[in-house]
Amino acid sequence: MSWQASEWAAQRVYTDGTSKCVLLVMAEAADERGCGVWLSQTTIAERTGFTDRTVRTALGKLEAQGLIRLGNAALVGHLPPSQQPTVWNLNLRVVHDAPPAKKKSTRAKKPPETPSSTPPETNSTPGNSFHDPRKLFPAPPETPSATPGKSFRQTAHEPPYEPPVEPHAHTREDNPAAPSHPETLDDHIDALCEKLRSRVEANNLTPDPPHITRGWRNAARALLQLDNREFQKVTNLIDWCQDHHFWRTVVHDMPSFHRHYKRIHQQAVNDWRTKKAEAHADIPLADRRFRDLIEQGQRLQRLAATQNPASSPELANTGFFAPLRELEANPPDIWEIPAA
Repeated sequence: MSWQASEWAAQRVYTDGTSKCVLLVMAEAADERGCGVWLSQTTIAERTGFTDRTVRTALGKLEAQGLIRLGNAALVGHLPPSQQPTVWNLNLRVVHDAPPAKKKSTRAKKPPETPSSTPPETNSTPGNSFHDPRKLFPAPPETPSATPGKSFRQTAHEPPYEPPVEPHAHTREDNPAAPSHPETLDDHIDALCEKLRSRVEANNLTPDPPHITRGWRNAARALLQLDNREFQKVTNLIDWCQDHHFWRTVVHDMPSFHRHYKRIHQQAVNDWRTKKAEAHADIPLADRRFRDLIEQGQRLQRLAATQNPASSPELANTGFFAPLRELEANPPDIWEIPAA
């Protein structure tokens, strides 16, 4: 590294920014005479942050300006021929007195427009496309203000006018004849939190009694509002998990119940299916199919009576349910017909 070459590249010559950066990197590797620079294009690109193509273009500009020239190739004779970079020498004799002057623009500047009190003249001759924009697009009518004595612009930042609301009875205490409204979301949240708190406290598996906190309410709100869970199903699942031998040791608060809800629900469904299969395991296959046929016919009869009650007697008189009634009159002895 030579300080003479670095000073020359930094203060004695002037070129474009990209070529200047490449020249400074080459000057750091030159000797005091500016000779023996055998940095590869990849190395220069890594030190400058440019691409190899940009470095090649900059080297061509520097050579064309006479700032660098080819050096002694014997300096890289110890390297394999495929890895020998080009050797450059810096021409320290070239010195620029001053940076090149910037070219001034020859475009004539537009004179500043002076404000005029009179509107510009417009040509309203038929067939001419130049018209007064104020005539083509008239200003919209001013919006009436909600406050008397003030314009719309004066009342733009004021709150909107709201008519007074007459008081009327909303509750059953004020108006006993009013219909009862369904419970709100907050009521369901409180009911779920209280349900889980009472069940956890009854199991007595925690050192301290549980308390309903903001995290409990946020988890219950996420179940009902974000996950769209039904209130009754969530209540039933709380009872199931607190009766389960494993989940009652895991679920001690509403956040943990919300976190494991999907797994608890899936295990509850699997448990229900297992119990249902065990209940029907002792019934032969033919009897199970016969029972399914009876239940399907009863559901069809209830559906026909619910959707069109007027046609239900006619449907019964046609003999559609005659085989069903015959099967109900003479059932097998191993099971009992469920009530319709």
